[in-house]
Amino acid sequence: RDGQKEDASQQFYSAYDQMATMIKDLMTQEGFGAQEVALLQDTHKLFDPYKDAFGSMVKGYRATDDSFIQWGNIGRQIAGSIDNSLNSVIYPAMEKAHQDNALEDHVKWAKIENVLNTEVISNFLTLRVTATYFCKTELDKEWEGYNKQLSRMQDGIATWRKLLDDSPELQKTVDELTSAIRQYGAAGQQFHAGVMLKRQADRDMAV
Repeated sequence: RDGQKEDASQQFYSAYDQMATMIKDLMTQEGFGAQEVALLQDTHKLFDPYKDAFGSMVKGYRATDDSFIQWGNIGRQIAGSIDNSLNSVIYPAMEKAHQDNALEDHVKWAKIENVLNTEVISNFLTLRVTATYFCKTELDKEWEGYNKQLSRMQDGIATWRKLLDDSPELQKTVDELTSAIRQYGAAGQQFHAGVMLKRQADRDMAV
């Protein structure tokens, strides 16, 4: 998809240069009436603004494409951190508490798992859905929904953190999640900036 956009932009710039050269050549030729000369001059004045608008459009597409890739990479990092916390820390601790008949420990780890599921995993799955909706539609209402869910995700991580004072391993995990969600939010801001560039370019090229 990126390669196709690059090919299309190169074709545009090549066609632009050819057309601009042709208009300039025509403007230097004799035999045109005042009306024709004025038309050529007006046409030539439109070329640079249109080229600039097209450049902004290309930048917008690059920004949204790059952000989409970042979202995917960060999402996989978050999923990996969560899986590791479950399989390397939480499940073994629950199993040990069960074997030792340590009811208090079992309740503690069960609560940690439950809050992880309800406040972190569930919110992150919803966040990815809202990000996908915004990516597909680029609508303002979907952008608002994404940001609201991003806030819920951040709050969910903070809620889970409160239960982890006795677990250095999970404190490390929650630090990783906090950093990853910060990056996820930054990618969203970049995507939104790309959408704004594309919208403005659309308006400029329609003039």
